[in-house]
Amino acid sequence: MVSVPTAYGLGQNYPNPFHPTTTLSFSMPEAEHVILDVFDATGRKIDALIDADRQPGTYRVIFNGENYSPGLYSLI
Repeated sequence: MVSVPTAYGLGQNYPNPFHPTTTLSFSMPEAEHVILDVFDATGRKIDALIDADRQPGTYRVIFNGENYSPGLYSLI
């Protein structure tokens, strides 16, 4: 039996700091359209990790920063 989350949740990425990859987890109790983008320290969008419909559940997304300069990035 698959467990459906009872609330929305966004986990801390790990490892943090990372080189070159980090994993982010999120959970959602309802089907939704999910958008997850990566921004650099200046607020410029540099990557789109998800832009798709997802069913209720818990998900993991891997961000590969291999082609980006070292620095501070936000996953929103």
